Amino acid sequence: MLTLAIFGQTGAGKTSLSNVLFELKWRTDDAVACTQTVSEHSGTIAASFNQGKFPKWRLLDTPGVGESEEADEVHFRQLYNSFHSANVILWVVQADTRAFREDQESILRLTDNSQKIPKAHFVMAINQIDKVHPENWDMANNAPSSEQFSLIPEKINLVHKRFSPYIPIQTQHIIPCSAMRGYGLSNLVNVINNYYTVEV
Repeated sequence: MLTLAIFGQTGAGKTSLSNVLFELKWRTDDAVACTQTVSEHSGTIAASFNQGKFPKWRLLDTPGVGESEEADEVHFRQLYNSFHSANVILWVVQADTRAFREDQESILRLTDNSQKIPKAHFVMAINQIDKVHPENWDMANNAPSSEQFSLIPEKINLVHKRFSPYIPIQTQHIIPCSAMRGYGLSNLVNVINNYYTVEV
């Protein structure tokens, strides 16, 4: 069984993605960081996203980075162990931000200042894509509006520019999505499962 570990800043939607992808009911809160220890689950990704084709994953939903200096210190050993034991690392960022310093600093620390990058497959999710300006989501088609859609390539390029110096990520493995809307999740699962077939 391969391990899928999910990382990102507090509030990026890591647990919400875990819940949707694996049909879980882990607690989430928009105001308070709920994940204080690594949550673990063994199971398959929801059949609606992968047609039930792939075997079980060991899912690790990790505490968010950047909650506070004290919290980051408390969580670091758990994060480090998860980061270096994962086969697939899914790093989640928010679509409506350009502030990635907390992510970058956390990755530097997790990789021993880029000296110890794990031989994992890296995937990135730009979550909450429905909140991209001007927040006029196309409800009828459950898709970005034309205005939002025009900004997505820019978002992908920005994330690649900010993260590629720290982790081996390719633009085609940076997936815009919305856990709340259920948008883009099949694309995200395809990227994750492609790595599963390569490894197996």
